[in-house]
Amino acid sequence: MPAKPLSLTPEQILYFRARRSSLVEGAPDAITCARDLMGAQAQVLNCALHAIALRTASNPTGAQLEALMLKDHTLLRTWGQRDTLHLYDARDWPHVIAARPQWVFTGRREGMPSMELLEVAREAFEQAQGTLVRSDLFELIPSSYVEELRSHPGAGKSPERFAATRLIWCLARAGHIAFAEQRGRELAYAHRSLWWPELEWPEQSAEAASALITRRYLAAFGPSTVQDIAHYLGARIGDARAWVKLLAADLVECACGEHKKLLALKQDVEQLQPAPGEWPARLLPAYDTMLMTHKNKRLILPDAAQEKLVWKKAAVVSAVVLARGEIVATWTHKKRSKHVDVDVSPLGAWDDTYRPDVERDALRLAHHVGLELGELTYTKG
Repeated sequence: MPAKPLSLTPEQILYFRARRSSLVEGAPDAITCARDLMGAQAQVLNCALHAIALRTASNPTGAQLEALMLKDHTLLRTWGQRDTLHLYDARDWPHVIAARPQWVFTGRREGMPSMELLEVAREAFEQAQGTLVRSDLFELIPSSYVEELRSHPGAGKSPERFAATRLIWCLARAGHIAFAEQRGRELAYAHRSLWWPELEWPEQSAEAASALITRRYLAAFGPSTVQDIAHYLGARIGDARAWVKLLAADLVECACGEHKKLLALKQDVEQLQPAPGEWPARLLPAYDTMLMTHKNKRLILPDAAQEKLVWKKAAVVSAVVLARGEIVATWTHKKRSKHVDVDVSPLGAWDDTYRPDVERDALRLAHHVGLELGELTYTKG
């Protein structure tokens, strides 16, 4: 990397991120969108479906996107970066699984099943003629393991269900299963040989896979710091530095005011430097990937005092209006029998010129959920 950093303005950086994450011009299709994002945040599935729809030129409905996951199997939902659920292009699954050993192991440490029990559960999924739900695993779980979990704080009143959940998480983390359909009140899971039999699983080390994902991250959300990379993946800063070192020949250092040691791909330098063009305000759903990508929030939300209005307690992340790369409002919606109402709460950087863009995205939201747009209101916070 050159000694003198590339000097950029905040708008140049935010415009680059918006373009690369399909918030300026929509992606040609949902799979390309999911791939460009390296997975849409999907703790709440409907939020992930909306996040992909608003970034896709054709504005697919939620039902159409679910069909890609449950029928075509080209979208795939599983645990990924930060040990949270994401909706991926299925072809990215092998890279995520290969990289995960270098990402920080979460609080799911106590009360893990034995390797023998995991192998029994894996065989059950592999030999099943269809998908399985948690209750299908109950008969496989020895009573000794259930008793072991009875005093675990996460087990609640049903240690048997908790044991099955542990099995599912471990098998998903190893790349054997991923989310399938909703069956009654239970989520089902499919073995990769059932839904993804032709998926290629290249041999790759955890470090090489993490470096590949780091490259993809910088292509979509750069320029960013090593700390941002670690934050995005839920990894140690020391490990993130090692991945950056592997990519060093392809990186350039950037600076933006007080934001120093930002890293970008050399191949993106020309696209970073132009002044921003047309740039619509967008309605991002709650937990949107764009709100999870950087540790330092000052570029996307300059007023630190407003941070608690977006990133709330108990890991709740608000839906926001993003205008010229900055958060200018939060918003909520309420579905009724035939229409959906949208209420926008402007923040300090709000400008009424954003209203036409907000109305356009509110109409897109209504189409996405299969309803008409009802009331679009603006409420002062």
